[in-house]
Amino acid sequence: MKSSVDVVGLGMSLVDLLHVVEEFPDGPGVTESDESRIMGGGPVPTALCAASRLGANCAIIDRVGSDWKGDHVRNEYHQYGVDTAHIISESGRSTSFSSALVRERDGERHIVFSGGDFTPLKIEELPMKLLASARFLHLNGRHWPACIEAARIVRQSGGRNSFDGGGGSLSGAIQGTAVFHRYFNSGARFCGKPVRNPRPGKTTRCSFGLGG
Repeated sequence: MKSSVDVVGLGMSLVDLLHVVEEFPDGPGVTESDESRIMGGGPVPTALCAASRLGANCAIIDRVGSDWKGDHVRNEYHQYGVDTAHIISESGRSTSFSSALVRERDGERHIVFSGGDFTPLKIEELPMKLLASARFLHLNGRHWPACIEAARIVRQSGGRNSFDGGGGSLSGAIQGTAVFHRYFNSGARFCGKPVRNPRPGKTTRCSFGLGG
């Protein structure tokens, strides 16, 4: 059966407040920012938006709070053409948020992160038909253990799993289901500086079979 979705992402949708600085502060005080911006962030959303811009049919599965940050997340996905039909807004809860200092000379970041207080997705809330139709599932361990079940569904249906481990350790449960990649960060995208991977577009095309 032909897949109806190229790439499905599971978590973690957030809002980044980015400040470009010459150097990170080394103590108390005030640091001047050369430029500031509010934008969507997170390893899975960044990969989905990049893949969508390259022509892939993408969808996100996630939960956010019923706050302005959740609205911003949804609107930015729409701007990049990512399907948000499976984002659940939880009333009275807050969306994940990070404030990041981005060092201008190399795009490296210092991040203060708030995970939000929404309820993690449960296995029974997963859109089984969407997952079964996906060519790829991209995840980073958010919504545990539902993410493990999602990876199992995709693999059993003939799809492939991609796990962005970031700087953390990889779980043995994930290692049995996924292939591993690391994507460019929002700080690098903001500054136009290469961080870890100097050709993010090529990485995304190769990882998700988009050609080129």
